[in-house]
Amino acid sequence: MKLKFRDYASEEKIADISGHLNTKGMADGGNPKPGQIAYWSPQPRIVFYYSDVDYFDGIHLIGKFDQPQKASRYIQKQHGKIKVVIQKSK
Repeated sequence: MKLKFRDYASEEKIADISGHLNTKGMADGGNPKPGQIAYWSPQPRIVFYYSDVDYFDGIHLIGKFDQPQKASRYIQKQHGKIKVVIQKSK
């Protein structure tokens, strides 16, 4: 999956996706921490968090970076649109 991320609210980077992901069995919302990855279901988006964000319904935590603090600092420093390729691990 190739995505283009942009900054949102100086807390996260967001990328729109073409369809909805299945959230069956997931919590209704989440309180993400820096370095976590989420799916925002109200507007289908993948989100990389680099700051603390309050709990919101519709945030579904789907992963985290291997080195969350390092990833958070790196993501925060990126300006403009960021091209990212996400692929299933082997």
